[in-house]
Amino acid sequence: MTDSFLSELANSLLDKTVFDIVKNLKDIQVMTENNLLERRMKLIYSHDAIKEKMIERHKEALANEIRVNPRNAEVLRARQMAELEAADKHNENELNLLDMKIIMELDQTVSDQQITLEKVGVPGFSVTNKPADVKLQMYLLEFITILSIKDGIE
Repeated sequence: MTDSFLSELANSLLDKTVFDIVKNLKDIQVMTENNLLERRMKLIYSHDAIKEKMIERHKEALANEIRVNPRNAEVLRARQMAELEAADKHNENELNLLDMKIIMELDQTVSDQQITLEKVGVPGFSVTNKPADVKLQMYLLEFITILSIKDGIE
C-alpha cells in the first residue's frame, strides 16, 4: 500500500458515516448468510424426511411381499434400491443447484458491498472478482471494523 493510498483511506475514514456503512453492510451480510444457510438446511431436512418415509414404505412393502409372494421379494428389493439411488441422485442434484444459487447470491452481496463502498469514496473498493483484490478489500473491511471498535462507534 502506498502512502497516498493510506492517506486517501485515512481521509475517507474521517467521516464517521463510513464506519456505520461498514457495520450495516456487515449486518446485511450476516442476515443474508443466515437466511441462505436456513434455506439449505430446510432442503436437507426435507430430503431426509422424504428418504425416511421412502425407507419405511419400502420396509412395509417388502414385508408384505415376503408374506404374499416370497419369490418376488428379491425383485422388489432391487427395484427399491434403484428407487432409493435415484432419489439420492435427485437430492444431490437439487442441493448442488441450490448451492450454485447461494454462491451467486453471496457474490451479489459482495458486489453490492463493493459498489456501496466505492460510491462513498473508500479507496481500494471497486467491483471485482479478482481474488487478490477481494482479499485486500476483506483486509480493509477488517481494519475499518477494528478502527470503529477502537473509536467506540460499533
